[in-house]
Amino acid sequence: MRKTQDIEHFLNPVKEDLLPLDDLKYIDKAKSIVEKGIKNNERILVVADTDLDGVSSGAIMYRYLHKYTD
Repeated sequence: MRKTQDIEHFLNPVKEDLLPLDDLKYIDKAKSIVEKGIKNNERILVVADTDLDGVSSGAIMYRYLHKYTD
C-alpha cells in the first residue's frame, strides 16, 4: 500500500511531480524516431506492457500520435 497522505494531489498531479525527461535513457533517440515517423507519414506501432502503468502510458501515446495520423 502506498500510504498516500494527500489523495487529491495524488489524483491530480502537477508538472513538478513528473520525472525529468533527461533522466530517461535513450529519450532523445525515441523522440527522433517518432518525429521522423510523423514527418514521413510512416506507420507507428505502439507496444505497451500489460500492467497498469504500461497500459496507461500506451494509451496516452496512442492518443497523442492519433492526432498526427488518419
